[in-house]
Amino acid sequence: MPPGTTSGSTSTPSGHEPRALLAAPIAHGYLTLSLVNMFLPQLLEVQGASMGVNVGVDKVRFPSPVAVGAEVSATAEVVSVDEVKGGFQSVVRVTVTVVGATKPSCVVDTVSRFFP
Repeated sequence: MPPGTTSGSTSTPSGHEPRALLAAPIAHGYLTLSLVNMFLPQLLEVQGASMGVNVGVDKVRFPSPVAVGAEVSATAEVVSVDEVKGGFQSVVRVTVTVVGATKPSCVVDTVSRFFP
Protein backbone atom coordinates (compact mmCIF):
# COMPACT_ATOMS: atom_id res chain seq x y z
CA MET A 1 0.00 0.00 0.00
CA PRO A 2 1.45 3.40 -0.88
CA PRO A 3 2.48 5.50 2.14
CA GLY A 4 -0.19 7.93 3.29
CA THR A 5 -3.15 6.07 1.81
CA THR A 6 -5.90 4.29 3.68
CA SER A 7 -7.33 2.17 0.88
CA GLY A 8 -4.29 1.38 -1.25
CA SER A 9 -6.05 3.05 -4.19
CA THR A 10 -3.81 5.28 -6.28
CA SER A 11 -6.69 6.75 -8.27
CA THR A 12 -8.99 9.51 -7.20
CA PRO A 13 -12.34 8.34 -5.77
CA SER A 14 -14.59 6.79 -8.42
CA GLY A 15 -11.89 7.50 -11.03
CA HIS A 16 -12.82 11.21 -11.19
CA GLU A 17 -10.72 14.26 -10.54
CA PRO A 18 -12.53 15.65 -7.47
CA ARG A 19 -11.35 19.24 -7.84
CA ALA A 20 -12.77 19.43 -11.35
CA LEU A 21 -16.16 18.16 -10.20
CA LEU A 22 -16.62 19.77 -6.79
CA ALA A 23 -13.89 22.37 -6.32
CA ALA A 24 -12.83 20.38 -3.22
CA PRO A 25 -11.31 16.97 -2.48
CA ILE A 26 -13.78 14.20 -1.63
CA ALA A 27 -13.54 11.36 0.87
CA HIS A 28 -13.24 7.81 -0.45
CA GLY A 29 -16.63 6.03 -0.45
CA TYR A 30 -15.26 3.14 1.62
CA LEU A 31 -14.17 5.61 4.30
CA THR A 32 -17.77 6.84 4.48
CA LEU A 33 -18.96 3.20 4.59
CA SER A 34 -16.60 2.46 7.49
CA LEU A 35 -18.43 5.07 9.61
CA VAL A 36 -21.55 2.86 9.63
CA ASN A 37 -20.10 0.67 12.43
CA MET A 38 -19.59 3.82 14.52
CA PHE A 39 -23.18 5.01 13.92
CA LEU A 40 -25.06 1.69 14.42
CA PRO A 41 -24.82 1.47 18.24
CA GLN A 42 -25.89 5.13 18.44
CA LEU A 43 -28.94 4.48 16.25
CA LEU A 44 -30.43 1.29 17.68
CA GLU A 45 -30.23 -1.02 20.65
CA VAL A 46 -30.67 -4.79 20.55
CA GLN A 47 -32.10 -6.19 23.78
CA GLY A 48 -31.98 -9.80 24.91
CA ALA A 49 -28.84 -10.73 23.00
CA SER A 50 -25.53 -11.64 24.57
CA MET A 51 -23.64 -11.78 21.28
CA GLY A 52 -23.92 -10.09 17.90
CA VAL A 53 -22.10 -11.06 14.71
CA ASN A 54 -21.59 -8.81 11.72
CA VAL A 55 -22.51 -11.04 8.75
CA GLY A 56 -21.83 -8.37 6.13
CA VAL A 57 -23.86 -6.23 3.75
CA ASP A 58 -26.48 -6.95 1.11
CA LYS A 59 -26.30 -3.70 -0.81
CA VAL A 60 -24.15 -0.55 -0.81
CA ARG A 61 -24.70 2.62 -2.82
CA PHE A 62 -22.84 5.96 -2.91
CA PRO A 63 -25.40 8.42 -4.38
CA SER A 64 -23.38 11.59 -3.66
CA PRO A 65 -19.85 12.49 -2.51
CA VAL A 66 -18.64 13.64 0.89
CA ALA A 67 -16.27 16.61 0.78
CA VAL A 68 -13.20 16.18 2.98
CA GLY A 69 -13.97 17.69 6.39
CA ALA A 70 -17.77 17.64 5.94
CA GLU A 71 -19.91 16.67 8.93
CA VAL A 72 -22.07 13.60 8.39
CA SER A 73 -25.02 12.11 10.26
CA ALA A 74 -26.87 8.82 9.91
CA THR A 75 -30.30 7.30 10.25
CA ALA A 76 -31.29 3.63 10.48
CA GLU A 77 -34.33 1.65 9.39
CA VAL A 78 -34.97 -1.99 10.32
CA VAL A 79 -35.72 -3.70 7.01
CA SER A 80 -36.26 -7.23 8.34
CA VAL A 81 -35.79 -9.53 11.31
CA ASP A 82 -35.88 -13.30 10.76
CA GLU A 83 -35.32 -16.31 12.99
CA VAL A 84 -32.17 -18.33 12.31
CA LYS A 85 -30.78 -21.36 14.11
CA GLY A 86 -30.09 -20.27 17.68
CA GLY A 87 -31.03 -16.61 17.27
CA PHE A 88 -32.19 -14.05 14.75
CA GLN A 89 -30.86 -12.16 11.76
CA SER A 90 -31.57 -8.51 11.05
CA VAL A 91 -31.14 -6.32 8.01
CA VAL A 92 -30.78 -2.65 8.91
CA ARG A 93 -30.57 0.07 6.26
CA VAL A 94 -28.19 2.83 7.34
CA THR A 95 -28.23 6.11 5.44
CA VAL A 96 -25.25 8.45 5.86
CA THR A 97 -25.85 12.05 4.77
CA VAL A 98 -23.75 15.21 4.79
CA VAL A 99 -25.33 17.57 7.33
CA GLY A 100 -27.54 20.00 5.42
CA ALA A 101 -27.62 17.92 2.21
CA THR A 102 -30.81 16.51 0.74
CA LYS A 103 -29.25 13.52 -1.05
CA PRO A 104 -27.55 10.74 0.97
CA SER A 105 -23.87 9.95 0.52
CA CYS A 106 -23.99 6.26 1.47
CA VAL A 107 -26.88 3.82 1.81
CA VAL A 108 -26.06 0.33 3.07
CA ASP A 109 -28.12 -2.69 4.12
CA THR A 110 -26.17 -4.26 6.99
CA VAL A 111 -26.75 -7.89 7.97
CA SER A 112 -26.24 -8.98 11.58
CA ARG A 113 -27.02 -12.07 13.65
CA PHE A 114 -27.82 -11.98 17.34
CA PHE A 115 -27.76 -14.82 19.85
CA PRO A 116 -29.13 -15.06 23.42
